[in-house]
Amino acid sequence: MKAFDGYYVIHPVVPWYIKILFEQYYSSDNDNSYGAVTYAFVKVKSSFGIYCAKEYEGGNRDIILELITEASNLLYAMQLAKANRWWSEVINIMQSLILFYEHTGRYRERINLVEKTAIDFVEPSTGKPLQDREEQWSIITNAQIRIAIDKRDWNIAEELERRCVDWNRSRVTSALALPFSESLDRKQEQTIYSLAVSLINLGVILAEQGKPECVEVYEEAIQLCQLLSERSPEASLCFNLGKAYTDVSAIRNLEQAEGWYHRSLELCNQRRDALGISKCLGQLGLLTYDKFKEASNCQETNEQLSLYLNDAASFCHEQINWINKSGAKPTNN
Repeated sequence: MKAFDGYYVIHPVVPWYIKILFEQYYSSDNDNSYGAVTYAFVKVKSSFGIYCAKEYEGGNRDIILELITEASNLLYAMQLAKANRWWSEVINIMQSLILFYEHTGRYRERINLVEKTAIDFVEPSTGKPLQDREEQWSIITNAQIRIAIDKRDWNIAEELERRCVDWNRSRVTSALALPFSESLDRKQEQTIYSLAVSLINLGVILAEQGKPECVEVYEEAIQLCQLLSERSPEASLCFNLGKAYTDVSAIRNLEQAEGWYHRSLELCNQRRDALGISKCLGQLGLLTYDKFKEASNCQETNEQLSLYLNDAASFCHEQINWINKSGAKPTNN
């Protein structure tokens, strides 16, 4: 009987019979054949998990139906991967399960999954990666950071993200030391990009805590993005700097914020990023309205106040037009 596209419901006796056949032909006493078929099963589920994660990130929310159907298989495959120390497969399957738990609101299970998986990758006393598991450590640490952020535990999130920054920075020393005229290979570009991403995340965490240090962190990330000619992250970083100069009270400077929003807008225009453009216009509208309120307190002329209001309204109207072009839903901004 068909359940949905690509999936069918079968009689319970069939899996039972297949299990008997499997044990008959692939006995655990025969290490070679049993190990090979076990790895094949784990590898298939690992690849399936990566595929689902990419589909979901690309906007295909229907892929969750397949994850729901395969959840038990994924959990068992992850158990086999851990038992056999196939660490890359452990992490790949974990990421698909995290996605499944997040989408279905099973946050306690997501936390338990991450905590149990971290034991195999993180040195408890230092929080550093276990030997030969550095790549997987960075993924599990990012999962821990997301949990800390969801809990609004900014101190833990910052501590973990700083570890990621330090680890990524240790990997890019040789690449950043190359002469400007010498091109980077793909691996060097990836390590630099990973450091940039860690810095972006750290900047966001610092800004949420109202720490001025976020500006320095964002600016370093911008330099790395420019080195790699990565315009999309650079546009987001400029936007974040605008937000920092608007929201972080210790460094509040509307002129600086306006300059960074316009830089982000310029980069978004170059990429025809309708959603990015709409966000920049919305922030410029809010910023101009802030200028109006500050000018009102300073008893500016009615002419100047009207200019601020008209500019704010103009930015907001433009934002609505670009939201319509992007197909995104409007925010409370």
